[in-house]
Amino acid sequence: KFSNKNLIVGDKNPHYYRFYQEIEEQFKNVKWIFLVRDINDVALSYNKRAANPKDAWPEESNYVTAVEHWNSSLTKTWEHFGDRKVNNLLVCEYEKLFAYNEDYFKELVDFLDVEPSTEMHDFYRVCTQDWKQILASKTENLDEVQLNYINTNSQFELKKALIEKYSPLEKEQVSIAKV
Repeated sequence: KFSNKNLIVGDKNPHYYRFYQEIEEQFKNVKWIFLVRDINDVALSYNKRAANPKDAWPEESNYVTAVEHWNSSLTKTWEHFGDRKVNNLLVCEYEKLFAYNEDYFKELVDFLDVEPSTEMHDFYRVCTQDWKQILASKTENLDEVQLNYINTNSQFELKKALIEKYSPLEKEQVSIAKV
């Protein structure tokens, strides 16, 4: 299906950020797509899973843990890639990707060095077609205490720096002296 001769293997694991160096040592020419999601949605997801008795998710892994994991992923990504110019990292905003953004899709396939096929476009369209309805139907909300905790403890500036430096549609270069 792909025009190039490279084998592309993808995997989705939210904790690979802990192992950038080890994975790069094992696999030649690794390309990373760091998918970053709005922390409020991450916190809602953690809360929902923690409250579900049928889910093996630990009950104590709620919005506080979400902020810890979110911050850790941003920090470790910045520490590994930092302010240097690299061509193997693409920071992709979850919300933009799932909002059916053709420019985003093009940047993603360009980054992977693949020729987009009709099947890929169709698959992307199908995967994203209900995004606006999903957003509109959200009924869960964070309470004031949770929102305050998130707004006080989340590393929003670091997220912004990673997006500005490594996101396909952001061309501005930024530098952070200390994380």
